[in-house]
Amino acid sequence: MITSNDYYLNQLKEQVNFLIDACHSYDRGSFVYAKQMSAIIRTLLKDNPKNKQTVSLLASLGVKETLKFYNTAYSAKDPAVLLNLVGLLRQYQPSPASAQMPIYIPMLDDTDLIDVQWIDFDDWWESNVIVCKDDTNNFSLSRKKIILTMAEQDGGVHVDNFNKMDSVYKGIITSTANILTHITPSGNTIAIKYLQYALVRQIAHEVITTLRNVYDLFAPYNPTQEYILNGIPKDRIIKPFMIALNDGDLSTRTDTPISGERGPGIVAPPGTAYIRLEIK
Repeated sequence: MITSNDYYLNQLKEQVNFLIDACHSYDRGSFVYAKQMSAIIRTLLKDNPKNKQTVSLLASLGVKETLKFYNTAYSAKDPAVLLNLVGLLRQYQPSPASAQMPIYIPMLDDTDLIDVQWIDFDDWWESNVIVCKDDTNNFSLSRKKIILTMAEQDGGVHVDNFNKMDSVYKGIITSTANILTHITPSGNTIAIKYLQYALVRQIAHEVITTLRNVYDLFAPYNPTQEYILNGIPKDRIIKPFMIALNDGDLSTRTDTPISGERGPGIVAPPGTAYIRLEIK
């Protein structure tokens, strides 16, 4: 006789295997599979206290609040610009016949810019991984915001009225809210594409790594940047970085900081471990 726990474990196996398949499709260049990832991650993680029928799969298994989640981001106090989880690739070329274009790319495990590698769910889910405060922008994104907006408004499980879509998310997908822009050799300014997709792919990597650390249930998972890079060396990826203001030298997590260089306009906070600024 199947128990409820057996049922939930089987559901977990199915959902994570779906997630792994979507990640492998993304890594082969089908970035829209991020929408499928958002729906699966929503199933795994979203609870609705107002509706007892909406219970996340990890909550049904009784593990959501005790799991330590794999964290590939860093945090710092009072950032003006915070680019986490993803890097910038200037020379992505989808096919030999197409022109190169700049895109955001998930970092997978190719980053050492991490304060604490395993953190509680709420800290992982709710903390901002993207921040941009400048003359034209003032926005931030948490993992929760990017996953649920893509899932519930941008085609993961539902397509909302475009005019009622979350304004921050819509600004990113329409390139009206930019963290960085790319300037071509001829001097033209081009928006960098696919931030929302790259973020969700990296979050999926964190979720899969988290669950594989606890359960031995899933299909092989072979994340790679190789297809997307298409021969471009990994060191050409501009890695996550931050520009901090005021109290930016105070980290929110780090106990043993490594100091960074300081300047009048850019602060690499000594209170945040492994921070470096790379603008090429």
